[in-house]
Amino acid sequence: MKKQLIGTTALVGVGALAVSGAAQDAKAADPLSLSIGGYFQTSLEFRDEDDNGTEPGADRQDVNIYDDGEIQFTASTTLDNGIGVKARIEYEADNQGGGGSIVDEHYVEFSGGFGQLRIGSDDNVSNAMHYQAPVASGNMGVNTPTFAIALAGGNVLGSYPSTYVNLQGDAQKIIWFSPRIAGFQLGLSYAPDNNTGQTGSIPNLDNQAGVQEDVFSVGVNFVETFNDIDVAVSAGYLQGELEAQTTLGNADDAEQFNAGLNVGFAGFTVGASLALRNGGFSSAFDNNGDSTIWDAGVTYATGPLTVGFTYLHGEAEDPNTGGDDETDQAVINASYNIGPGVDLWGGVKVFEYDDDNNDAANENEGYIVAIGSSVSF
Repeated sequence: MKKQLIGTTALVGVGALAVSGAAQDAKAADPLSLSIGGYFQTSLEFRDEDDNGTEPGADRQDVNIYDDGEIQFTASTTLDNGIGVKARIEYEADNQGGGGSIVDEHYVEFSGGFGQLRIGSDDNVSNAMHYQAPVASGNMGVNTPTFAIALAGGNVLGSYPSTYVNLQGDAQKIIWFSPRIAGFQLGLSYAPDNNTGQTGSIPNLDNQAGVQEDVFSVGVNFVETFNDIDVAVSAGYLQGELEAQTTLGNADDAEQFNAGLNVGFAGFTVGASLALRNGGFSSAFDNNGDSTIWDAGVTYATGPLTVGFTYLHGEAEDPNTGGDDETDQAVINASYNIGPGVDLWGGVKVFEYDDDNNDAANENEGYIVAIGSSVSF
């Protein structure tokens, strides 16, 4: 049934292109035009955390400097029949090392009255359409932050506990977004498997232990304004089929669900989000431990300044003990826009990781103070 649904979705998208093109030749009035954009971000951090014996913070630098950046190339045009065509390629600004590719997301997109149809490497729709709790600066937030990453050791929640349900990352996909109607938008995506190394000429191996195939995701969100109150709601679901059992012998077909809500009024934004998974967060369903992660936060924006507080709690079943590993994280931060595309940000993040078995290698607590800049172009 799942494969039939995916096939039907693809045929609808291709059919829409064919019908639109039947009216007249699909010849662009102008060649594709190229635009270049991107961003570069920096961070200066001081951290204090448990550093005795086998604890994750042992013998770590207290002061660190980090950066993150990307250059984005987008070629686009509109054909004479009204169909938009876009090709996008993103390059990491830092060398990935170890032979890793510096190419990030890349895809081709066709758009029109049928919505948007993408083919290539991009996020699944459960991620793309999701709303997390508001944060003044995502650079050091608690939900997939760019910087200020807490060391988690062997805690099954990992250093990036998140309400984004991202099983297959930027694996090759077919992605469709519907037009937004009365505030609602629907999205569907399909990936042959969750191995991001798939190429167009050499298929991935089948029956790999712990790998999920036929990964299907559906997302929906609603965005509207009622009497100066902005409302954004999202929900997503992702599922896959296990190719082969792991050595632990307790992997399962993947299932993930997330939801989010943001409400904005008079400069304030309040919101929360939730993710439920049927596998340990840190190892992509190598075990069958359930996990629950949620966050909540509030921000206030006045002119160029935004300040906020965000909190996250996560629990995940440790397959070795049957109990739950946990984390609690909170951040107070701010960002200040000093000009078009230029922001300064900073704040304090506190965190704690608890292990069900009281294993010091899986526990940590402390705080991180960070300041930085973000430049987008």
